Amino acid sequence: MKILTVETSCDESAISITKAHKEHFHNRQFSKIYIPGDSLNSQAVLHNEFGGVYPNLAKREHIKNLVPLLMHTLLQADMLHRSDKPSVSKEKLDEVKKILEREPELFAKLMIFFAQYKKPDIGALASVSGPGLAPALWVGVNFIKALSVAWELPIIGINHMEGHVFSTSFPVDYKIGQKESDLRNMEFPALILLLSGGHTELVSSCQLFQYRKLGQTLDDAVGEAYDKVARLLGLGYPGGPHISRLSEEFEKRNAKSNPKFVLPRPKIKDDDFDFSFSGLKTATLRLVESLGGQAHLTDTDKANIAYEFEMAVCDVVVNKTQKALENGEVVYKSLLFAGGVSANERLRSRLQKLANKHKVKFMLPPMPLTGDNSLMSALAAHTRYANLKDKSYITHESLKADGNWEIDA
Repeated sequence: MKILTVETSCDESAISITKAHKEHFHNRQFSKIYIPGDSLNSQAVLHNEFGGVYPNLAKREHIKNLVPLLMHTLLQADMLHRSDKPSVSKEKLDEVKKILEREPELFAKLMIFFAQYKKPDIGALASVSGPGLAPALWVGVNFIKALSVAWELPIIGINHMEGHVFSTSFPVDYKIGQKESDLRNMEFPALILLLSGGHTELVSSCQLFQYRKLGQTLDDAVGEAYDKVARLLGLGYPGGPHISRLSEEFEKRNAKSNPKFVLPRPKIKDDDFDFSFSGLKTATLRLVESLGGQAHLTDTDKANIAYEFEMAVCDVVVNKTQKALENGEVVYKSLLFAGGVSANERLRSRLQKLANKHKVKFMLPPMPLTGDNSLMSALAAHTRYANLKDKSYITHESLKADGNWEIDA
């Protein structure tokens, strides 16, 4: 069955079409997936001047991007076929108009699309419905609800963080439009580390779809801290790649990597699994101020601060993850690391060593799937749908956006 999945949780608009076969379904997980089409539009450049995501701008861009992305994805999948008459009745259009009453520009684009193209051979629809920025989420949710009404298809709401969990199942060499990709199945019990611009969570999972949060950030998420520190250093958005680049340069220039500056490791000695990065950000601010402010920082200063900040983050994250692996309550078989910050090479390397030490399977998403995308949520949607005994309740009326939807809710 083919599923069309939409992602608009933050500043990426993404649509994919995926196909999974029940004959490749073992232990309630798929082992293969075919990806006929996948499209993504990032707004990072637009949000750069704000140093972070501006919600109403993200909403506007999603409204502008979704129908062109839909057409591009269908074209990739050879499923965009012209129609000599409107493919959606006037009655259905009236329903669609009501759903999109707050997105009239999106409705206008969809009307033209329905007038020109046939309904594609899709079996179900899915949308990320939380967590994320509420204005951005609602655009994707209402868009997929409109398609559900127009095409009379079941609809599945996916938790964005669960999507990140499933991103670790994709192989590095997955391909769009080519033969099926072999997936890697998760092994339970699994310890899951989710780090992104909005989330920092350690989650225990003893079986598929079951999540128990062990700890989380008490203030700033890791990705958010990276963005704020990057702003203090006069770097661009998103901050992670810029700080990591400077950190790597500093390490290469200094064989022993002895930093001139030292920053705190918040909560590293605490027995719990919670995180706190607000104090680390404030300590970095005070350090920059003590050097005369951003304008007086030398390139060496910036690289040194970036290195010390990243080392502090890595020390805390690896330490907390190690404590969770060693606490004895659960004997884990795998360690999953996902979310935008999972692109960080230093963290990937240190967590791989930790997994090797504890002899657990280490699972990471391919680099293109570390950020927000629709493929990860598509795999979650396929797996959720295949495991549902009663599919009758999956209707557009039941789907709502929830910016605070917790993975263990």
